[in-house]
Formats: sequence, C-alpha cells, structure tokens
Amino acid sequence: MAEIYPIGERFGRVHCYLLDDGETLTVIDALGNIYAKAILEHLCKIGRPVTDIKRIILTHAHLTHVKGASSLKRASGAHVWAPLAERDVIEGRRPSNTTTWIPQLPLRVLPQQYLLNLSNVLWRLGIRLDALSFPPTFIDYPIDQDNQQIGPVLTIKTPGHTPGSTSFYWPEMETLFAGDAVVTWPQFQLGWKGLTEDFQQNVASIRRLVDVFKQRGWRIKAFATGHGPLRSTPDGIGDLERLLRRAEHRPFGIVRLPRTSE
Repeated sequence: MAEIYPIGERFGRVHCYLLDDGETLTVIDALGNIYAKAILEHLCKIGRPVTDIKRIILTHAHLTHVKGASSLKRASGAHVWAPLAERDVIEGRRPSNTTTWIPQLPLRVLPQQYLLNLSNVLWRLGIRLDALSFPPTFIDYPIDQDNQQIGPVLTIKTPGHTPGSTSFYWPEMETLFAGDAVVTWPQFQLGWKGLTEDFQQNVASIRRLVDVFKQRGWRIKAFATGHGPLRSTPDGIGDLERLLRRAEHRPFGIVRLPRTSE
C-alpha cells in the first residue's frame, strides 16, 4: 500500500517526505541535520531498514533541504537526483545564491533569510561554519527536464525560488511535492519572498504548472511543501489559481483557505 510520511524539523517548519510505493522507499529532500537524524529515526519507527531507500531526490540546493543528503546516501547506498542548474552547489563547488537583505514578510522567517545570505558571504571569505554549510553530495542523476520518471514521481521544473527548483508529482497519490515554490506555513502561499531569488519567475512557474496539470487532467489532493505540514485539499488546482490571482494584486499571494487535514 502506497504511503507518504512527512518528516519535519522545528526550524522553519522544514519538511522532507518519505515515499513508500509498496516496494521501495524514496526520500524527497533531506532536512538540515547533517546526520539525517529525523529520517533515520522515522525509519526505525516504521520498521524499515535504511537500505530500503533507493532514491534521494532534492528539490533545490538550500541548506535546510540538503544537509542530510550526504549521510543518507552513504548509509542507504541510494542514488541522488537533483536539479542540474544547482549541481555545483550540492556538490560543493559554490555557495547558494543570495536573495535580499531587506526584511520581507512573513517576519518569522527572517532568520532563515539572513542565514541564507550570510552563508554566501562567509563562503566567499573562505569561512565554513558547520551550522551554515553542508557536506558535498555527488549527484548521480541530474534533473534537466519535465516529465522525468523517478521512482513513483514525475518531474516538473518550477524555477524562481532558485534557478533549478523542481517540483514532483505522484499521480497515484495525487500529491504535489513543491519544494519551496509553495509553502503551507505560516500561511499557504507562493513561497517566501525573502528566500526566493526571482518571485515573478516563481509565479510564472506555478502558472505553467497549473496549465500542464489541466492539460493532462491531473488533480492535486495534497500539497507536500518544503516548509509547513502536508496539506490535504479537495481542489489543489483551484487553490493554486486563487494564489495566482492574489499574486497579481498582493506581493506574496497569500490565501487564507479553510483548514484541512494536516
């Protein structure tokens, strides 16, 4: 029986996802602990060996989503998929890009905004603090196109948050793994402007995603985002369309939807 296990960390309500397709396991993102502690603990909880993980998929190259990837790859022997545009960041050849130093809403994510930018500055000064860096992880399979099948999920490129940001769709579960192109905490919205490199490109990516899903007749019954809990919904496409309409009038595209199961 197919199953999605959300695994979270307190800082920034960061989440990764353990996907059980009935045979093997796939991990989407690897959280911000260098030892992948939360992921390994969850495997023990559900009684699965780490070697059942066959695929590690990274949505983008920000610290809180990739820091545990190296340990998890080493422990499981799994292959790693990640965006080609950010391969050099994940493999340790350059830092993540900066965004803006100007405070942006929501203010409770301001620490992440400044830490992201500070990590870039320190890298360029030759300073590698453990808290603001991650071990390089070799990418076995770069992602550079839409509709690429990786285990149970399909790729759809959604640049904007970062140049290589990629979302993934699991048709069987009708679930969109959106990375940080969409967040569910502290509001359901089109990403966080303070950590998004090109907000308008992010909006355009979600607009294109909606068009693709409509053309293919795909539904979204759950949003699995990089920040915030898994959010069930009766009409995810409609939710995204409301976000896009609001984005035309407001800088963040925030929509307060009725609470659904989390």
